[in-house]
Amino acid sequence: MKFLRNYVESHISIDEEEWQSVTALFHKKEYAKGDELFSAGEVCQKLHYISSGVVRVYSLNTEGKDLTMMVNYNKNG
Repeated sequence: MKFLRNYVESHISIDEEEWQSVTALFHKKEYAKGDELFSAGEVCQKLHYISSGVVRVYSLNTEGKDLTMMVNYNKNG
């Protein structure tokens, strides 16, 4: 979570105790290739941080064509 901490600290000052409070809110979960984090129409209830791998946000149009809207990855870990 070094990358996440660097990102947070680029916007605000945060000491070690505050950082520990933030990291206590995170729970590691691993997904297999092809797993869905949430589906169309579903309200996303969680913030996801990518520590490794790739996530793709996509939608299906009215003809059923797959449209990629965003691809995210964390190469820094």
